[in-house]
Amino acid sequence: MENKVLLVDDDAFLREILNEFLQDEGINVVCASDGKEALDLVDETYSCVVTDMAMPKLDGVSLVQKLKADYPALKIIAISGGRVHSGDLYLKLAAKAGADRTFCKPFDLEEFLACLTSEKKALSV
Repeated sequence: MENKVLLVDDDAFLREILNEFLQDEGINVVCASDGKEALDLVDETYSCVVTDMAMPKLDGVSLVQKLKADYPALKIIAISGGRVHSGDLYLKLAAKAGADRTFCKPFDLEEFLACLTSEKKALSV
């Protein structure tokens, strides 16, 4: 399967940086600015969804739950720096909702890339 990633984050700057990094690594990236937009874009052609947790319209935990219900084989990576709550709390909730891996912002890009391109799903850390 082609590496096609849906990148969901309401922070336009971070979204652009990650998009550029992933495209430089040969990954086909589609971006969404919130969970609601992500649900409109996602389909079975994606190998992975990378989602922020604290977003308007539909938060990351709700997005992870919906994606796992509709696409159980889809790899989901949750990222968070926290806003109202600590990033760690959001990531624990994401893991319980079904995220395959979590990263607290800022995170190591090489470790993130390795997780993203790995065929197998990694356990949340």
